[in-house]
Amino acid sequence: MCPRNHSRALVLPIVHLNGTSKQELLEQRETAYAAVQTALDALRGMSPNGRDYYPVPGRLELALEQHTRRMKTLTDLMKELEQECLGIDRL
Repeated sequence: MCPRNHSRALVLPIVHLNGTSKQELLEQRETAYAAVQTALDALRGMSPNGRDYYPVPGRLELALEQHTRRMKTLTDLMKELEQECLGIDRL
């Protein structure tokens, strides 16, 4: 049996009468998604430009790696929020 990585499992809220409404749960995630999208758009606007890392060799490549990692982090977060919305919507 393959080990399960529980730390990566998506934990969805349980919709019930004493908890937050399904609509509110979805709205919270939609608001977060929009905020991350805004951050992603801002990050795209600061893509490294070679002129800003001249004349040190290799510095631009490091900046591009850093930028790519940041973009991936936000993109992954958006995908996770989208999956949560889909999961909650099915409840």
